[in-house]
Amino acid sequence: MSRRPSRCELEAGFRNAGNRGSYLVTITLVLSVLFGLSAFVIDVGYIKLAAIQAQNAADAGAHAALVEMKQGGTLSESRALAQEVMRLHRIAGLPVEVDPVQDILFGGWDFSRRAFDPTSTYVNAVQVRVRRTQGSPGGPVDLLIGFYSPQVEVASPVPTIAAFRSREILVAMDLDGWPENDVAMAAEASLVMLDNLVGNGLPDDKIGMVRLASDPWKTRDGAAPQREALGMPLRVVQGDADDIRAQWAKRGDGTRDGVGIDTAIGLFESSDDTYTEKVMVLVSDGFSTVEARSARARDMTALAASKSISIYPVSLNRSDSQTQRDFLASLTTGLGNFNETDEAAELSVILRQIAQQVPISLVQ
Repeated sequence: MSRRPSRCELEAGFRNAGNRGSYLVTITLVLSVLFGLSAFVIDVGYIKLAAIQAQNAADAGAHAALVEMKQGGTLSESRALAQEVMRLHRIAGLPVEVDPVQDILFGGWDFSRRAFDPTSTYVNAVQVRVRRTQGSPGGPVDLLIGFYSPQVEVASPVPTIAAFRSREILVAMDLDGWPENDVAMAAEASLVMLDNLVGNGLPDDKIGMVRLASDPWKTRDGAAPQREALGMPLRVVQGDADDIRAQWAKRGDGTRDGVGIDTAIGLFESSDDTYTEKVMVLVSDGFSTVEARSARARDMTALAASKSISIYPVSLNRSDSQTQRDFLASLTTGLGNFNETDEAAELSVILRQIAQQVPISLVQ
């Protein structure tokens, strides 16, 4: 015969059952909160990932557009390439789609004011925006969990602006002892470079020339050259091109490698533009057999590198001298690269190529 539970035992059982019910309610509430927080964290992370993907796509599209322009493409071709490149990127698993009219804008970037103007009379920059919003080609992003909202609008944190970097270019020519015809070709090459800079249409580009250091070269018209100041100051290409061309066409005064680099550094330091790329084009027919002069050229090259000046050595190496080649190549700094030819007539091609090597920067 079974024993009936006592009153105390019954009350204890009821208390335990009540506790178990309270535990279940508490656990359910805690799990709900944890699930909500987890969903929130996952969705926020997904949104941030989508924003990063949008920014990366905008950066790639802006860079692609300027590369196409740099290679001679029209604005329409540059815009089309930007779209093509951006479609290779994905936001939340879907290819990037943009409105080519509203999201890809060409215009002018003012480096000094750090401002973009889509109505500028010149084009040196592109602004690209990537977005997944209501009304945009891709529409809002579907969230992974969507605990609070099934969709969210996402865009690149800031529109990407890519611009052609303005350059300050100094041309120095070490042509002591060159034949008169070669001197004329070197002078013509400098004018070809000037014309290409004018054709680039960049408003802040400047150019100058490092002139007489020791013995003057012969002039193109056969007249006796006059001694002048060592450096011709930097001048704005757009607007001053005719005056520069007239001065350069009359004479070219030779220099030496070390003196030329030293003088270029001084001219760059006298410039108040901190946002331009400093470039020196050093055209030389050889290296000095005087060790002190060669050593000075190397010292000045190291100083130029420390001041972020890019040197493009151009070697006119008629004798195919490996020593000359190695010496001039060692003077390369920064974005510069070494070029060589054994024909003065090819100098125009080389200087044209250098003029067209416009650096591209993501300025925003």
